[in-house]
Amino acid sequence: MKTLSKAAILCVAFFYTAFFSNAQELSEDTQSQLSHYEQALEVALGENQYDNAAGICGKVAYIYWDHRKYDEAISFFEKSIEYNQKVNNRNGMKSAYYNLGLLRIDNEQYEQALSDFNSGISIAKELNQKNHVLSGLINAASVSQSLGKNQEAIDLALEALDIANELENIGLTKRCYGILYESYQSVGNSEKSIEYFDLYSTVDKFLRDEQEKKIKAESERQVAAIASQKAQTDKALQSSNQKLQVAEDSLQRAREITERQRLQLKLNEVTLREQQAQLENERLIRNGLIIITSLTLLFLIILYIQYRQKRKKNILLSQQNEQIREQKEKIERQGKNLSIKNEELTAVNKEKNLMMSMVAHDLKKPINDLTSLSEILEQFKDKLPEEFNHLVSVLKKSSNGYREMVHKILDAGAIESRKLNVVQEKLNIRDVLEDNAQSQSLTASEKDISFDLEKIPDDSYIKGDRVYLTQAIENVLYNAVKYSPSGSIIELGAIASNGKHYEIFVKDHGPGIGKEEQKYLFETFKPLKNGDMESTGLGLSISKKYIEAMQGNIRCESKEGDGTTFYMELPKWDN
Repeated sequence: MKTLSKAAILCVAFFYTAFFSNAQELSEDTQSQLSHYEQALEVALGENQYDNAAGICGKVAYIYWDHRKYDEAISFFEKSIEYNQKVNNRNGMKSAYYNLGLLRIDNEQYEQALSDFNSGISIAKELNQKNHVLSGLINAASVSQSLGKNQEAIDLALEALDIANELENIGLTKRCYGILYESYQSVGNSEKSIEYFDLYSTVDKFLRDEQEKKIKAESERQVAAIASQKAQTDKALQSSNQKLQVAEDSLQRAREITERQRLQLKLNEVTLREQQAQLENERLIRNGLIIITSLTLLFLIILYIQYRQKRKKNILLSQQNEQIREQKEKIERQGKNLSIKNEELTAVNKEKNLMMSMVAHDLKKPINDLTSLSEILEQFKDKLPEEFNHLVSVLKKSSNGYREMVHKILDAGAIESRKLNVVQEKLNIRDVLEDNAQSQSLTASEKDISFDLEKIPDDSYIKGDRVYLTQAIENVLYNAVKYSPSGSIIELGAIASNGKHYEIFVKDHGPGIGKEEQKYLFETFKPLKNGDMESTGLGLSISKKYIEAMQGNIRCESKEGDGTTFYMELPKWDN
């Protein structure tokens, strides 16, 4: 249907252009007519006869419209609306709005056309003119469809359909069905599109059947008229023959011998008339047959065109249904695969949670022992060497931190819901980094590794959980010490980011991490290979989880042979 309607529009546009291509300029008669209307308009306005002024503006607008002077025509229709408003002529305003809408369609001003049709529809509804409301709604729906406002076109067409059904206007009902079919197809509602296409086809078939009946009745009427005309001709010929016979008898009795030659001439004349009458009858019959044949041929052509269009649409719908079926099967297969994978992931997640709980539970005793040991040793700090006291202090801080971490990990609800029991507090970046450096100092000293804490901004505070942040940095720092060469320096510091965050960084000068390894850097149980050494792949994934739980981000920059830097971005403390 779209193809036919577009083709029809192109044909009309072509003939319209061809017919009016030489009618752009106004003739002298037209200019004289416009001059007369301008004078009449001045008189009407001077006497405040706004109803006459509105009518004159409408006539002038039609003249410009006929000559494709769209801007002038629009201007006078707008003036007509203005003058009709002054005298509250609602019918005049409605007609002007509708004409403006049609004119703007010709001028390809679709948005303005839609606004004009809506104004006209409102007036028609006030006046309870259902026929005019119906025509306005259909025009507005067509314009909305041209603008791609398919849902608005659907609403207007549905409203128009109710009125068309109420008025029993089958032709406009068919047009509403066509707009609904195309609009629903454009918004992707295949079910509604097919429903209204079927209704459109049913009404279209009914109208074609009615047209066929009219054509057949007209053909029968013409055949009957031809037959009646032939009967009248035969009757007239018979009457003429009877009269001629009477005349012939009279002449024969009066002039039996001398008038024989004249009688023969009369007979010849009668024969000639009969032949002429017969020829006339044959001509009428031939013309009638030509008309009937032409009408039949035209009807068959229309049927063939509609059959081709319906066949194309059926093929297209069949292809679309097949695509939908294949997509549905594909989605079902993917759903089954996802269900299986989800079950597998659920099982793995349960095993992981169980393992973490078991490990955390098993760690409680040794950590408690370490805590107790550090407390006992602290009681004898006055009797111990100064260096040993430093180690006791590190041991105590580490064991207390680990104990708090184990308590948080053992929170089964937090593990299951993937939410950690985060306590946001004000943290001094320097204190956190110095504590972490101190906790790793013993391991670092074994490799003669030193820490550079010079790049920490003064009075820099962040918002986070001290336990989780300490553990996250400790995991990163542990890896840095592990992979750094002996005698190297590890930099710990922070830089401002975006004005609202700090990025804490840990930079080493180890062998670096390859690009492929960086893709899986923060995934759980993905072993990390850094140089000749390999990790379990658990520490960095835990750090990522803790940093993100504190509304932060963690990232890595590394190049093979040139060291690795980890950045942990956290929000500044808001005073």
